[in-house]
Amino acid sequence: MATRNDFKLVQLKALKQFDLIQQEIADFRNDALNDVDKARLGFYFLGIECATGQKDFRVILDSIIDTSFCGTIFHEPGSNDGGVDAVLFDEDNHVINLFNFKYRESFKVQAGQHLQDAVDSTKFLMAVAQEDASGFAGRPKEKLEAIIQRENSSEIWTTRLFHISNESHPIDPTPELDLIQRQYDIDYQPVVLDDLLVYLDERPHDTTAEFIVDSDAALSFTESDLSSAKSYLVRMPACELIRITAKDTALANNYALSDLSALRDAGLDFQVLYDNVRGYLGERSSYNKSMIQTLTQEPTRFFMYNNGVTIIADDITAQPENGHKKYHFTIRDFQVVNGGQTLRTLYQWKAGLKSGEDELAMPSLLVRLFSTKGDPDLGNKIAEFTNSQNAVSPADLKSVDPVQIRIEQYLREKGILYVRKVGDTGLDMGTHGGQREYTRRIDMEKLAQILYTIKGYPERVGMQKKRLFVDYYYDIFGGANNGEPKFDLDRLPGYIDRYYAYRERMGQLGMSVYDQKVYYALYVGQRRAEAGGKDDIDADIRLVDSALAEYRKGESISEARKSLNVKFKEALDQAIAQQL
Repeated sequence: MATRNDFKLVQLKALKQFDLIQQEIADFRNDALNDVDKARLGFYFLGIECATGQKDFRVILDSIIDTSFCGTIFHEPGSNDGGVDAVLFDEDNHVINLFNFKYRESFKVQAGQHLQDAVDSTKFLMAVAQEDASGFAGRPKEKLEAIIQRENSSEIWTTRLFHISNESHPIDPTPELDLIQRQYDIDYQPVVLDDLLVYLDERPHDTTAEFIVDSDAALSFTESDLSSAKSYLVRMPACELIRITAKDTALANNYALSDLSALRDAGLDFQVLYDNVRGYLGERSSYNKSMIQTLTQEPTRFFMYNNGVTIIADDITAQPENGHKKYHFTIRDFQVVNGGQTLRTLYQWKAGLKSGEDELAMPSLLVRLFSTKGDPDLGNKIAEFTNSQNAVSPADLKSVDPVQIRIEQYLREKGILYVRKVGDTGLDMGTHGGQREYTRRIDMEKLAQILYTIKGYPERVGMQKKRLFVDYYYDIFGGANNGEPKFDLDRLPGYIDRYYAYRERMGQLGMSVYDQKVYYALYVGQRRAEAGGKDDIDADIRLVDSALAEYRKGESISEARKSLNVKFKEALDQAIAQQL
């Protein structure tokens, strides 16, 4: 937990950031500002840089739309900012970063973030959802329109809302906060002092730690037969990794610790993450939530599910003990260069334990220990290359889910090729003896979109494909660890045939054909069936076509863009209610 000195460090860093404002803006005058005002202004730059890695001062300056900031820095008249203080676009990764800042003048150990701060930002989020910037002016309006333009494009954009404050405690998860995230399709990420400290510590001290593992839990290797420096692969209990990375150096070196209650209040020594390449603040995700779920529900399998941690050390010694049944390791001047998210998630999981410290000893994970022997270039390369593996898409991660394999097997018998992985062509080698004949082809993403449309969410399947296999996955498919599948296998061929029938019929009617329009037609057909109406594909298609023509009539918006507007579903539901 952050201390008063940590609070002061952040304050000093914020003041330093304010100095940059004066250097960059030639005509800026600050005679009326006190140190608190200066630190508050500098805190915007500090928080945005830590959260996103953006170091360009001008880019950050351009992103800030806070009413008070713009009035002070740009001498602009106050414009409603809707509870969002900055908007920064990550064009490379298609991420819209929104920020809400709260800077406190004094340190209070029990002070924390509040739900109301998240609620305040919903004014801005609602304007985005309704595509209505009329209530805004100046910089906030420009950013709003830029967001709307991106969300209406053919590209998939993810929205993050950072709540950044210089307080000790992040906002507690609540149903209300979860509702805000779902309603506005955002990833809400609280950032407090502990998070900021990862980036603000000076060059680390000489970090040293000791631990003991069973001899069969460690594998040694050398770069060559002539090399004296050994590196190791170690299967390490989670409690040991927590202990050796703790801020308390006495704990880090107490390799004989038996009372795990001593770890209860242990805080992470952020300096061991100094050389970690991969940032954390912008990468909190469902994967971290999945880690905590595994640690809680399947702790003994954490080793199999997690990629582990990579540590570089200037010196590594492994002394055999107890008749070579144990290895006593000492690692000097070490850094965690890969697995920072895993490490911090372990501390987060530890903080939430309620049933005793014995749970800390249950999970274990793979730790790679590389000896660099004072070669900083080698350490840098290890840090770089272990953080640059090809990303795996959420859909690919779910392709080995037993539910997906079951779907593949079932659809195969129905003559439908279900493409779970890239390169699936339907060529069956083995029992089926060659190429099987298929009447249809459907991939995982497409089936997920169809099923979620059938469930009543066509507005989510166009712009949120990645989330179908992250946030919405178990709502769509269920799974072995989440109860029975949430669909009827026998209905899948009919759903797939229905999807293709709508596409083909739209073309026959001379209409423009694109997936989002097909999903809405499928949605209308499902609503008609639920109401006991007669099956009528043509009527379903014409209802969608008519609703698109009437929606925002007179505005120069393409039909395809209208269909991607989440508010269109409300208009369509009204049309369905009138007809059915």
